[in-house]
Amino acid sequence: MRLLIDTLIALMLTALLGGLIWNHRYQEQQTLDRQTVHRSLNQLHEQVLYQRSLGRVAQSDLGFPRIVEPTWFSSGLPRNAIAPPPHPWMDIAPPDDMASHPPDPVLTHPAQAGLWYNANLGVFRARVPAQISQRATIRLYNDLNGTQLTGLPQTVDARRRPIAHDEPGSTVIHVRDDANRPRFNPQYIERQPRDPEPKRPSLLTQSNDRR
Repeated sequence: MRLLIDTLIALMLTALLGGLIWNHRYQEQQTLDRQTVHRSLNQLHEQVLYQRSLGRVAQSDLGFPRIVEPTWFSSGLPRNAIAPPPHPWMDIAPPDDMASHPPDPVLTHPAQAGLWYNANLGVFRARVPAQISQRATIRLYNDLNGTQLTGLPQTVDARRRPIAHDEPGSTVIHVRDDANRPRFNPQYIERQPRDPEPKRPSLLTQSNDRR
């Protein structure tokens, strides 16, 4: 009996120690991921300002590059570490969008990109996964993006749909993430038809079959 009790105590202590170690490593990884996102956003902002000063790429009315080209980053793409694949790298706001934040800042679907860029303002934002509460989600978004929002924007306005998201209707946009090609150059956007819905037999056909 004493041996059984000692064994159970040892197992409980082992499980507790394992949980503490796992939680410590999880917190460390979370900190590293946030630091990576901060560096990525800084790198993107600095590169956009540099390309703006060169004046060699198409620019918005306020003078920011309209697209972000992967070839600008020889040491690897700046990424949102908390939005790994299958989330795309980045999408961009439509030409007439003057908002400072994406219409969908919370990641709820694999088609959402980890990063959002508004060329009208030269602003980059990192989307975040939903946390245990809305307050925690807002806190994470503010921490990553250096903002002080009290609520996250939520809109279904189709005019604010970022470029490279699914289009309504019969096509889906697939943007190639090829290191040798501009990520958002329209000539590399492939439109592929959705799977056609099966045709339903007409009432006349059903009637003839019954005969």
